[in-house]
Amino acid sequence: MSPQKKPGSKSRTKRAKRRSPGLPSKADILKFIQSASSHVGKREIARAFQVKGTDKIDLKRLLREMADEGLIKGRRKRVSAADGLPPVTVIEITGRDADGEFIAHPAKWDDEGSAPPRILLVSRRNDPGPAPGVGDRVLARLTRLEEGDPSGVAYEARLIKRLPREPSRLLGIFRAIPGGGGVIDPIDRKQLREWSVHQGDTHGAKDGDLVRFEIEKSRRFGPMRARVVELFGNPDAQGAVSLIALHSLGLPDEFPEAVLNDAEKLIAPTLETHDDLRDIPFITIDPPDARDHDDAVWAAPDDDAANPEGWVVMVG
Repeated sequence: MSPQKKPGSKSRTKRAKRRSPGLPSKADILKFIQSASSHVGKREIARAFQVKGTDKIDLKRLLREMADEGLIKGRRKRVSAADGLPPVTVIEITGRDADGEFIAHPAKWDDEGSAPPRILLVSRRNDPGPAPGVGDRVLARLTRLEEGDPSGVAYEARLIKRLPREPSRLLGIFRAIPGGGGVIDPIDRKQLREWSVHQGDTHGAKDGDLVRFEIEKSRRFGPMRARVVELFGNPDAQGAVSLIALHSLGLPDEFPEAVLNDAEKLIAPTLETHDDLRDIPFITIDPPDARDHDDAVWAAPDDDAANPEGWVVMVG
């Protein structure tokens, strides 16, 4: 079990929500569950701590919070203390809290009956190596909080080492072979090898294209093969250069799954409070090698008699 830490420590200044005076603390509930000689549920907890009346509703909410924080597991009629995370474990950074600090979950969580505990990754100036980011996995030392906090954090974590990203998808330059198929030279110079690509796995790549590829599962005999999954075209193009730079530094170039799920829930804004200019044939005026193409212009003779020989010009 990892050491416990009271939530009033300097690293967390937020105070827990006020609890009804008729309710036990989370620490008291955990102690009761761990010391019980038979199965324990909401009814047994309420009886042991003499929780009555409307306080039972608050007790149900408190037990749900404890399950969400990873402190307990099980159903309403039978709960047990969740197995504590080991003091040193691998965690995955999934986002940030309201203060901008990293929130993480255990990299491996097999208990389908409860949510993985929320972990606060506390950064320090002397943390080793480059700073981690959302989507990274790190080896961390955990300290369990006795009561959690208003945001549901159950553990604090201190960085030990940032772990390399899993190379499930890589970047490389596709080299076509006469007759079909080709090979991929990896962008990462540390990988002193190339991968063969069968004709049906090129995804339409042309000789010299920057591609993202997946390594096919290893076969018992023969060399490992690659399958092209995305094309980026000329590796000297501005967007491709940026992508290569991100890849070489181990920085993510894809949004985490949680962010993509949140984006899918968004509702597109209506045009009720906007001017619809989609019928105007704007012409973009950015050069071909610009980082973005967001400058546009449109002009036409003004048919207003008050503006003879005048023009209407729109610049975006």
